[in-house]
Amino acid sequence: MACDRIPLSLAFPILATAVVADEAEAAAADAAPGFSATAGCYDPAPTGGGEAGGAYYDYCGSVQALEDLIPQNADQIPIDGVLVLQAPFRGPWDQTVVDRATVTVTEDAVPMPGTLELTALPGTMIWRPTGPWNPDVLHHFTADIANPGVPAQCAAEMLTVEFDITVQPQSLGELIPPTLTGEEQLIINPIISLETLACCPDVEPVLISGQCGSGDSVDFDPTQCTPLSADGTLLVSLVGSNAGLGPTAAQVFYELMVDGASYGLALVPEFNVGLQKPFCATLTARSLVSDASVTGPMACFGSDVADDLGVHDIEPPDSFTCSLRQCESNGQMWDLENCTPLDPNHPNEPAPEKGCSCAADPSSGLAALALAGLVGLTLRRRRR
Repeated sequence: MACDRIPLSLAFPILATAVVADEAEAAAADAAPGFSATAGCYDPAPTGGGEAGGAYYDYCGSVQALEDLIPQNADQIPIDGVLVLQAPFRGPWDQTVVDRATVTVTEDAVPMPGTLELTALPGTMIWRPTGPWNPDVLHHFTADIANPGVPAQCAAEMLTVEFDITVQPQSLGELIPPTLTGEEQLIINPIISLETLACCPDVEPVLISGQCGSGDSVDFDPTQCTPLSADGTLLVSLVGSNAGLGPTAAQVFYELMVDGASYGLALVPEFNVGLQKPFCATLTARSLVSDASVTGPMACFGSDVADDLGVHDIEPPDSFTCSLRQCESNGQMWDLENCTPLDPNHPNEPAPEKGCSCAADPSSGLAALALAGLVGLTLRRRRR
């Protein structure tokens, strides 16, 4: 028999569909890269950072800088639209970000008036002309960005961004209510602790205190012990339809509302939501040019797996034929003299043969856990 130490925080994804044994073993190996029962402390070398008193810190974390202005619609600006710019930045999203850039937009080499503005979407700016665009002439954008005193390893102190602009003859169209579609995935993580495990007679899990800042783990044989509780999470990949056609499409950003509360903002209507309950969502499209907005229909997710979300009981896999039991804990291990059988109708089953060959390789123990029925199968609700 093989035994392994499974970190308490280790997640074993259990999908709504079955997984073949090879995929389960590969997923288990990927879940704990570099795990070793004998590994010492690892202190990563800082990159753009430093060490103080042995602790790693981000050297650039407190630096404020505007790092670029990247055009999002320079080839398709509506005649009454704005130039949309992605603005990677460090620091607060406020007027100081705008002040770092000096922008010149020319029309047939003649500067045209306009303003660089923040938007409600952090990381996105717009340049708005004072008058209308002329679609029949060449426009050119130049921005000189200054980040005085910024360390070279964190951001450029001075940089220039420039590109041509093409204005389309179309005007802004009406916003279209965006619809939401979603792909659901159920992730179930067994809860591993001395209190949630059940084991065959005379088999004893042991709590291993964490080292080097890691969490505690439990040393147990997954072929003779199994968790009785799990934590379920609903992951949904959401995609919304575009709220604008043609050049209007790039003049919009999106706000995802989940159960009536704002969940996220994005230029592209794609979001990932992870909750431990079913939820309903709507998508609102907001114009970058004006205050116009439009909200699409509500879509709901997770009702079919509601009983598997959050902390819940699970039944032992069918592979366990011994009389499982739980014992009182003294903090580090079980008291084998103070145990309760899981099935009171079979309390005195003889103990099976035992033997343990502990290995530091995480894939072996996790593969055993997969073979025990915990990975790749839909868990059944435990009946008390």
